[in-house]
Amino acid sequence: MKTAFLATTVLTVVGVIVSAMQTAEAAKAKPRPQPRPVAAAVDPWTGWYAGLSLGGAVERTCPQQNSAGGIPIAFNDNFLASLYTPCKSEAGVIGGAQVGYNKQFGNWVVGLEADFSGLSTRTSRSVTASTATRTVTENVNANTDMLATFRPKVGVLINPMTLVYVTGGMAMADVRTDSSTTQAAPPIPPGLGTFQAFGSNSKFVPGWTVGAGAEWKMGGGWSVKAEYLYVNLDPVQYYQTNRNQANVGLGVDNIVPNISVSTQLHIARLGLNYQFGDPSANRSLYASAGPVAYNWSGAYLGGTVGGDWGHSKSTEPSAPIDPAGGFWEAANHVIDSKTNGLISGAEAGYNWQSGAIVYGLEGDLGYMNFKGQQASDIFSGTTETATGGYYGMVRGRLGYSMDRVLVYGTGGLMVADVNAHVDYPTVITPGDMTITSTRTTTQAGWTAGGGLEYALFDGFSVKGEYLHFDLGSQRVIATSINGIGGPFNFAFDIKNSGDIVRFGFNKKFF
Repeated sequence: MKTAFLATTVLTVVGVIVSAMQTAEAAKAKPRPQPRPVAAAVDPWTGWYAGLSLGGAVERTCPQQNSAGGIPIAFNDNFLASLYTPCKSEAGVIGGAQVGYNKQFGNWVVGLEADFSGLSTRTSRSVTASTATRTVTENVNANTDMLATFRPKVGVLINPMTLVYVTGGMAMADVRTDSSTTQAAPPIPPGLGTFQAFGSNSKFVPGWTVGAGAEWKMGGGWSVKAEYLYVNLDPVQYYQTNRNQANVGLGVDNIVPNISVSTQLHIARLGLNYQFGDPSANRSLYASAGPVAYNWSGAYLGGTVGGDWGHSKSTEPSAPIDPAGGFWEAANHVIDSKTNGLISGAEAGYNWQSGAIVYGLEGDLGYMNFKGQQASDIFSGTTETATGGYYGMVRGRLGYSMDRVLVYGTGGLMVADVNAHVDYPTVITPGDMTITSTRTTTQAGWTAGGGLEYALFDGFSVKGEYLHFDLGSQRVIATSINGIGGPFNFAFDIKNSGDIVRFGFNKKFF
């Protein structure tokens, strides 16, 4: 019996040992569990976005009488000013699209945004003023058709998905205005006839804007925002023209009041944005390795489009080129023609990258489709007109790379065909002098600025860029056609300079 018990015990112990050995072998063969990876850090607000906006706008226009011009006698400046004193405000609808880029730093978010909108605002006003002998009615209409802004943004997160921000920057708008002046009978002096004058102007004018807003992320890359902007635009100036030719030669010039219309906008709107590659949508993913940094080195081609505005300043030199002619207006007097319009072109360049530093060369060719005209505030009827043409630039670039974001400065040579000249084409009496100057030719100068570029995919990138340009001064010669005592020569030094805001799309090839 003892022998049987001992045998049973030995067999049991052997079985336990064998079982333990099998378990150990199985444990060796089975893969060990891997630790759960840690979720990749993400900045939900970093990235490019685009969207639409819709809201309301209040347009406030304020016309001003700059000079009496050829208004009949007894129409003094104080009387005329009373016709323009009241400003007028009207509400309308604004709607458009926006595109921008945000970069998050902890609870802070900085970015750039550009938007383009159409407006339905229009102001109309009619004011009547009277003297003891006459009644004058002044009608002024104005409306802003299109508005574009380019604005930096700085904001703070009050929670991970809610951003409040302030914003401000440059604005450009298409402002249209017209006016009419009508004098009621009886006319003074006798035989003058009813006085009627009309004028209008339509142009893109620059300005500035400032505002604030709040934006909420809804998930999946979508967000909504509420925003307020105040916009202040440069005045639109023009002359009214006498339409009653019976007045000519009876004490009334053909060119009459110089009108200036300033515009301000108050905008409140809602927007819907979509952020491309929204990292907040990837929180369920886990990274096993860090991302590969983008390499900016290589050659690229692309195109640009944007807006430009500036000044074409015509100055009569301190010494006349023809002493017999004297000065046309006044020595060193400046006619400042404000120019604005659209710019487009193509560009090519090459970048080299060393660590986070990116440097390169870029050249571009394009067309500046701007125009500006300004009348002299000394000699009525004298105007300086400037129009833009083809341009070329060769610039160096130096920037700092934050992976796919490149911030850079740029500067170099600019050559442009800006056609500017001075004219006094109106002849009131046979003894009046009519002059027409030659036109400026191709001018060379410098340009400098900076921008931000973002790499998308497959070598494609988008950028926003600001440039200032100065083309120097060029002298043009004006000859009188019918000056008393014979023809005289006059000179004008015309200086062209301005600013460019544009967006570009590039493709890197290698």
